[in-house]
Amino acid sequence: TTPASLWRIELAKEVIQYYAPHEGLEMAVLSGSPPKGLSDEYSDLDVIVFWSAIDVAWLEDDPLSDVDCERKYFRRMGSEDVYLESQYFGALKVAIGNVTMDLWKKEVEDVVVKHEADPSKIGALGGFQTALPLYGGDLVDQWKARLVPYPDELAEKVVRTHRRFFVPGYLLNQAYGRGDVLAYYDGVCQMLKNLLDILAGLNRMYLST
Repeated sequence: TTPASLWRIELAKEVIQYYAPHEGLEMAVLSGSPPKGLSDEYSDLDVIVFWSAIDVAWLEDDPLSDVDCERKYFRRMGSEDVYLESQYFGALKVAIGNVTMDLWKKEVEDVVVKHEADPSKIGALGGFQTALPLYGGDLVDQWKARLVPYPDELAEKVVRTHRRFFVPGYLLNQAYGRGDVLAYYDGVCQMLKNLLDILAGLNRMYLST
């Protein structure tokens, strides 16, 4: 574990104390590189707070208003019950996502029960699986347990969804061979991403990048 990971974890624990006593908060986690021990000087913090019902008015008043940090924005993300805050502690960005338990339950059901191969939903599950509990640890553990085992039906769906590759010769002849270097590298990146998703499905892994 890097020193940058350790102090970011401690900061996240301090930040969540300004949220934890509030009514309706059920659990909170720290995702991303700090729980994996991979943070460096460029790493930010991704905190996810799960609510039975989001107190939007309270969040608009800024729970960290008495803390030495600067809030860049607070906004609703699309039509879903997701509210994103961006706080800066000096150069360190702390992103705080506020979501409802109903939305989280739906995402888990869509992937684990309905076997939807939606990369964003699968990524959300993968991020949660490796996240560090900040509040409501027992509930976090219960939700992590619901993600195991990885369904065979989902694995097959993920593999089938990402079996998209170019016809033989396209990248070398029609792209690179004609001097269209951007098309060549774009195609290579697409194939590498598909291969990663296929490997993740075969290895029963919720891929979160």
